[in-house]
Amino acid sequence: MTWVATLAAIVAAGPVVVVGRLASATVDTASHQAMPPRDTAAGAVTAIAPALEVVATGPAWLDARSVAIALLALLLVLALCGAGWLFLALRRQQLGARAVREAERLRYGRALEGARDGLAIWDPEGRLLTWNRRFADIAALLGRAPRAEQTMQEFLAGTPWVADPAGRTGTDVAPPPHTVELPDGVVVEIAHRRDANGDSITTLRDVSAERAAQRLAAASEARFRDGIENMAEGFMLWDGEDRLVAWNRQAEILLPVQAPLFRVGLNFAEVLAHLARFNGGHAQRETWLAELEMRRRRRERLGQVSTFRSSLDRLVESVDRATSDGGIVSTYRDVTDQRRLLERLHAGEIDLRRALTAEREMNEQQRRFVAMASHEFRTPLAIIDGAAQRLQAMAGVVAVDAAKRIARIRAAVSRMTEIIDRTLATARLDQGRIEAKRQRCDVLALAQEVVRRQQTITPDYAIAVSGGAAPAVIDADMMLLDHILTNLVSNAVKYSRPEAAIDLRIDPGPDDVVIEITDRGIGIPEDELGQVFSRFFRSRLVSGIAGTGIGLYLVREFVAMHGGTIAVRSEVDRGTTFTVRLPRREALAAVA
Repeated sequence: MTWVATLAAIVAAGPVVVVGRLASATVDTASHQAMPPRDTAAGAVTAIAPALEVVATGPAWLDARSVAIALLALLLVLALCGAGWLFLALRRQQLGARAVREAERLRYGRALEGARDGLAIWDPEGRLLTWNRRFADIAALLGRAPRAEQTMQEFLAGTPWVADPAGRTGTDVAPPPHTVELPDGVVVEIAHRRDANGDSITTLRDVSAERAAQRLAAASEARFRDGIENMAEGFMLWDGEDRLVAWNRQAEILLPVQAPLFRVGLNFAEVLAHLARFNGGHAQRETWLAELEMRRRRRERLGQVSTFRSSLDRLVESVDRATSDGGIVSTYRDVTDQRRLLERLHAGEIDLRRALTAEREMNEQQRRFVAMASHEFRTPLAIIDGAAQRLQAMAGVVAVDAAKRIARIRAAVSRMTEIIDRTLATARLDQGRIEAKRQRCDVLALAQEVVRRQQTITPDYAIAVSGGAAPAVIDADMMLLDHILTNLVSNAVKYSRPEAAIDLRIDPGPDDVVIEITDRGIGIPEDELGQVFSRFFRSRLVSGIAGTGIGLYLVREFVAMHGGTIAVRSEVDRGTTFTVRLPRREALAAVA
């Protein structure tokens, strides 16, 4: 029975070898060392070698059937050893791969912590391998908490925003990023992609600031668009490369030929080429070519205004200005109506100049006639006045009634002479031909002379002249000062009754001389006091009394030429007071 014992030894040796290799494989896997496959087979053969020797040298009675059974047992043992070896190899590979993946996870974890976005890595089976702190923070905003070995389906459970985040839909195309806007205003962008190893990478980004910036930019662009669309001028904005950035509707209206080309990114060279083709048959070709060349050289003419006629026969004024980033702002303004209005105004101005020239010629003719007539009137008036003076000198011979008539003749002559003098003075003043000639004047002495002349004409009126102790000497034009005093005194007489007293006071001061004349006549209404120095003004109370309305106007002008002032105060039926202030050494103004 020796062969039977040998067969049992062979069968028992196989499991022992397999169990031993299992234990050895576990230890070797822990140390990451792989045992060659031939070691396992060699061990099995070594274990059954004695048995094989017994079979080979067994008794002669051992038949072929026994040998076959022994060989089959041997093959069974070898098969069991091979299966054990294959299991050990696969287990060792799995444990090694897991150890490598754990090492990669640790390495990835350190790298992910430096990322600004939230990142998570899932293995090909969809289990969470690693993630960074930013991913956990943003996931918390979404109500999610990542954990190790968590599947992607578990992490995304209940969220409608990604159907197949790992892209496992039969294609390798990852789904597009999806945006989630939370109630508190936080906006999160979620994106997934797969790498070459089959892992899935999920990215969570807090894009709240970016979206806020985008909203601000959109609002700013909307305001910019509203602004340029509300401009009365055409507006076009070009970048530093002469590419069109923005334009408004008014630009399309004013530039109908160019408008079909307008698009963002349009190069200005395309506009020039289009205009050259469109206007190839321009009626004024030379003028158009010059205008086209000016447009081509617009960067050399920044700030200069040019005008051209559009295809709609409108005059358009254009100007190009540089922007801070090297671009150009082009503005276009329709000036057709403005130019037409200017042309009408210019034509009206020409007509007005012609009318003004004709008026001046007429006034000059009138002035020459008045001057001639005045001189012609003076001669017979001088003869009449001379004859009246001789008749007055014969007072003892002429009857009393005749003396009164002679006095009226002289008064009429004086009045006519005064009218002529004032008319001539007004004409010379309007033409700037009155020039004040300064000299030393005694105002009090001149006032007394004026009163004496007036009393020879109107002897029935009592005019009192008074002055201060200091001399009333000023630098003045004697003739103009005489005219001022004569007019004021004659007016006081004209608008008073003979029995009413008239006071003329000369009050010299340290810097000026004050002339004050007061009458007790009809007075001036309060509402007319502001007009008494206007040319040709006459009060409503003096109807029936001779006068031209230019005397006080001349008085005010002559006082102003001396650097002085004149004022009036009055009460109806109680009289009027005129006050003149003349500086002692004021440089006299001359009318050139």
